[in-house]
Amino acid sequence: IWGYLLSADPNLQASPASLPYPNREEIKTCAEFFKSRFSRRLIRDNDITDGVCLSHPDRAHYLFYKEDAASIFVDLSGMDGPGPAVAVDARTPYREIDLGALSPDRHTLTLPCESDWAVAAGEF
Repeated sequence: IWGYLLSADPNLQASPASLPYPNREEIKTCAEFFKSRFSRRLIRDNDITDGVCLSHPDRAHYLFYKEDAASIFVDLSGMDGPGPAVAVDARTPYREIDLGALSPDRHTLTLPCESDWAVAAGEF
């Protein structure tokens, strides 16, 4: 997102300047997903997923991400109670898929297709 540094010369590893990113919708999807969810207090918490995770220290909300996947394992056992969850296909224009309320437990979330997925769980 911050630099698309591909070189036209196969002997060079990167071009000296950033090129336009080829899929603007992916950047817009990422920005929309994080717009009301990102906090400077989020911490890396990859031990609770088979993807990657940012969680809030109070365990009230989580952000998960996994590439080339049709499912993602999430351990929400640290949550105080059930919380809403949505999934977003990071390769397509922004559209939230309601996953319902998830209980404070371990879940394997089955997603509609194989893609790169972002999942938000809990109250934001």
